[in-house]
Amino acid sequence: MTEWQKMIDNWNADRVRMTEFIDLAKRYTDFSELTTPMLNKFIEKIVVHEGKGRGKQRRQRLDFYFNFIGAFEVPADIVTPMEQEAERRQQEEQAEKEERSKALAQARYEKYKQERREFTARKRAGLLTLEEQAEEGRRFERNRAYQKKQRNKKRAPQPEKPRKRTLEELAKLDKIGADLTPEEAERLETHRNRKKEALQDLKARAETDPAAAAELAQQRAQQSEAVKKSRQKMYADAAAGDPEAQARYERFLAARRENYHRKKQAEAAQAS
Repeated sequence: MTEWQKMIDNWNADRVRMTEFIDLAKRYTDFSELTTPMLNKFIEKIVVHEGKGRGKQRRQRLDFYFNFIGAFEVPADIVTPMEQEAERRQQEEQAEKEERSKALAQARYEKYKQERREFTARKRAGLLTLEEQAEEGRRFERNRAYQKKQRNKKRAPQPEKPRKRTLEELAKLDKIGADLTPEEAERLETHRNRKKEALQDLKARAETDPAAAAELAQQRAQQSEAVKKSRQKMYADAAAGDPEAQARYERFLAARRENYHRKKQAEAAQAS
C-alpha cells in the first residue's frame, strides 16, 4: 500500500505540473515578440555542451529544461516554418549554383570550339607559327599513343576460364568419392535422370516394337561387356598393388556380401 501510495502521489504531482505548464502555454499561444519575462516563465535552465567539428560541420548541443516538465526535445518529425523556409532557400541557392555552373561550362565549351575552328582554318592556310606547329605535333603524338594503348588494352588476352569437366570425368570422380561443386553435382544428377528416363521409355517401347527391343538388347549387351571389362581391370590393378583399386575391390566385395545376406533373409522370410 505504501508503494502504491507513492506511485499515486507521483502521478498526481506530474499531473499538477503538466496542468500548470499547459495553463502557462495557453497564455502565450499568440505572440509576435519573444520577451525576457516569457523566457523566464517557461525556461528553468539551458545546458550548453561542448562543440564538435569545425566550420560548417560544427555542431553544439543545447538542452532546454522547462519549468514544471523538465527536459524537453522537439520531435524529429516536426518541421517548423522557419526550417521549411531555410530549406526552400537552400534548394533555390543550390539550383542557381548548378545553373551558373552549367552556363559557365557551356561558355567554356563554346569558346574552345571557336578557338579550334580558328586554329584549323589557320592550319589549312599554312599560317601556324613554329611553336604552334610543334605543339600540334606533340598533341598528335599524344593522341596516337593513347589510341594505341586503348587498342592494346582491348586486345590483351583475357584470363583463361577454368576448363569445364566432362560428364565422364564427373562420373569417375563421383565414383571414387571425390568432392564435386554444387553445379557439377547438379549436372551429373540431371544427366543420370535423363538416361534413366530414356531407358524406361525404351523398355516401354520394346514391349511392342521389335526395333526398340533389339536396341534394348544391344544396350544391355554393351553394358554387360563394359561392366565385365571394368571388373577385370579392377582385379588386375588390385593384384598389382594399386591402393585405389584395392579399396574399390573391398567395397565391391562388401556390397556383394550385403546383397547375399539380404537375399538369404528375404528367402527365409518367405519360407516362414
